[in-house]
Amino acid sequence: MPCHAVPCLRRFFASAHAAEPIDFKTSTTDEPILFPGLTIKQVSSICGGGDIANAPLELGGKHLTPEEWHEALKNRDTDNAVVLDCRNDYE
Repeated sequence: MPCHAVPCLRRFFASAHAAEPIDFKTSTTDEPILFPGLTIKQVSSICGGGDIANAPLELGGKHLTPEEWHEALKNRDTDNAVVLDCRNDYE
């Protein structure tokens, strides 16, 4: 994305109906194409439907700072804890 377009993108995300402000970070590079397979689509829902679409948000997880995440991993109950890394190869 050209640097001159970043303020417009920030305004777009700020105008979205997010419950909390977005922690928006930017960086620059001289590489012509960073993510050749990246596509961005506007969709009406990110849930496929079913029970997950009706799940109460109060049952969701708690945001952790990096320090809190590290502590949670160190102090986890190894018999009942699962850490699932869903990052793709760009992350």
